[in-house]
Amino acid sequence: MRKLITLIGLFLSFYNVGLAQNWFNAGTILHRPYHMDFNLPGYIKYTANGTVTVNSLTCQQILAETKCVYLGNMATVTNTYNIITHHNNGLVTRYFPTSNTFDTIYNFNAVVGDQWSLTPKSYTNCAKSKVIVNAIGTKTIQGVTLKWLKVTINGFPFWSSSPNVYTDTIIERMGSIGNDFLSGFNLCKWATDGAYGKWIRCYSDSQIINYKNNLDTNACDFYATPVSINESKINQGGISVYPNPVHDYLIVKSDYLNSQSTKVSYLTIFNSYGKLIITKKINPDGKMIINVGDYPKGIYFIKLTDEDLKTYTQKIIVE
Repeated sequence: MRKLITLIGLFLSFYNVGLAQNWFNAGTILHRPYHMDFNLPGYIKYTANGTVTVNSLTCQQILAETKCVYLGNMATVTNTYNIITHHNNGLVTRYFPTSNTFDTIYNFNAVVGDQWSLTPKSYTNCAKSKVIVNAIGTKTIQGVTLKWLKVTINGFPFWSSSPNVYTDTIIERMGSIGNDFLSGFNLCKWATDGAYGKWIRCYSDSQIINYKNNLDTNACDFYATPVSINESKINQGGISVYPNPVHDYLIVKSDYLNSQSTKVSYLTIFNSYGKLIITKKINPDGKMIINVGDYPKGIYFIKLTDEDLKTYTQKIIVE
């Protein structure tokens, strides 16, 4: 009988350890790209930050750290804050102090057809936004088998009765592959892009070390450098950006992009107010064709940045 009790105790201890591994256990670090209006691309880093008790529940405290560059004065902008989540048998909820409520972020035990509302619910349309489970399965990462959910996301902007529709994969421990549910505002957006995280860039915990998916090849803590008079400049010879003015397709081409010593790594376009429009990785052949036909007419700035952080900037006019 004593042996049976011991075996049951061992089973329960292993079971509880398994539960603790399902969501932001000690040592977990998650990086995602991060964007804020009028800022250059940066990153958001989530780190397991211990536990706290809220409404008699033991909750995970997650430290969020953002870093990017504000185009208004070219200053590096950093911000830190804590997010409180609770994990219970596969259901992950986030605590909102203003309403003293917990809202669902993920349900790792969902089955096909299950759905839950998006957070935050601070305005009417976002409150009716839904995550719908289409398929379930498992995925093995570095020898660790994790559940996954294939989902459709219907995110209603507050100004529209029609949702933005996304498809995504949610993986146990690390969350959604393509969208940042912790940040919240990237799925049911405000009138502007606001501040939000994106896909998984890097993920680590006690068993999975620096997992990266194919959505991002940048460093975990990558953030773009601003256009500045103090920047080193790319040699202009051989760079072509045409036609200018442009109506539909802008062509960027340069022999410099094919240099074996240093290569241009990405291209960014800003409007005349400094708002980031796009960021693109440079094609290996050094030629980029960008559709600007849907851009509002006006002045824009295109910036090329190489691996040594030297830059080339040119004004373009969209007519």
